[in-house]
Amino acid sequence: MDRLPGTRRSAEIDIFRGIAVIGVVFSHTVDGLLSAGALPEGSALHQFNDWFYGFRMPAIALVLGLFLSYGAEKYGTATYIARRAVFAVYMYLLWYVIQMGAELATSPWKNTPVTLEDALRIWAPPAHLWFIPYIAVSAAVIALVAPWRRAPWLTLPLLLAASTATWGWGPDLWGMRGLALVGFSAVGAVIGMRRMSTVLTTRAVPVVLVGAAALLLAIPFFGMDLVAASVPASPEQLAAGRASWLPPSVALSWLGQFILAGLAVALGAIPRVREAFALVGRSTLQIYLAHIIVIAGLRIVLMRLGVDSLAVLVPTLLVAGVVIPLLAERILRPTPLRYVFEMPAAWLPGAAATARRLSEPVHRPRSG
Repeated sequence: MDRLPGTRRSAEIDIFRGIAVIGVVFSHTVDGLLSAGALPEGSALHQFNDWFYGFRMPAIALVLGLFLSYGAEKYGTATYIARRAVFAVYMYLLWYVIQMGAELATSPWKNTPVTLEDALRIWAPPAHLWFIPYIAVSAAVIALVAPWRRAPWLTLPLLLAASTATWGWGPDLWGMRGLALVGFSAVGAVIGMRRMSTVLTTRAVPVVLVGAAALLLAIPFFGMDLVAASVPASPEQLAAGRASWLPPSVALSWLGQFILAGLAVALGAIPRVREAFALVGRSTLQIYLAHIIVIAGLRIVLMRLGVDSLAVLVPTLLVAGVVIPLLAERILRPTPLRYVFEMPAAWLPGAAATARRLSEPVHRPRSG
């Protein structure tokens, strides 16, 4: 993501998205154990995962939006949309090959075996890779509407209403899943990184108090039938009608943003913890891309070795899913293989113009 030049990085924002991406790893850890039969359906851990699932992807979408308005203003709307699209296509194709290659290689030991026919359905994002095209789709929609400078009192509510209307709808096609998250990214774009950073750093006590109040309001949603913004509703939920699950699902997703903001500020007050979560937050993309391969492979190995204790499996898989991608990125950084985690800057639209601008001499008026 682009960062505003001349500004210090916001540790609180990094912690915020660090918590969110740890939640993603936790969710896929729990889902894998459920599929493997190692975790009972309806257990407290399962219910907590469903509850947390309701707001952790909206948090990542909101943070994505914080940088959107700056990027669109810096590069221009058309160039910015093109940059996001090229980035998404590059990352998706690369990680589709990596992900499906790993799934084919481990298919004999997987909960649900993967066939070559499955692996060739490139238009249907596997597992977590649906979020990569979302980056391009949300950038295009929000940059074109530009709610941060074009009648935000009208454009932002319209984006929120449109994205909420798609809640529970998610066809298995490239760029079509997670459209309900656009509202969160739009709110992030209107807030902007500078304003968000200022609030989290200068209004720490109110943010923590509001987060605590949001947590109290969110607790009653624990165990309810919810539909997260990033997943399609089940046939049973659709049959029950949107009124039965949409209001609590939307309410929890927004309450969760205040919960995570308060938690980010609270954790930021503890030096060692602050550094650890900020580090994770700075590497959100790397962890998001690689964690599934890590936790799925390690779960297969541990369970074949006879490890079936949840007290061992859950923390081991969670820590590995966060730490191993971090280590991989650090190891690959000085090598050409770093481009599995980042796109060559020269391939992005507008790169040549940016390079020319940076190479131009700065003329300063003479003094005296």
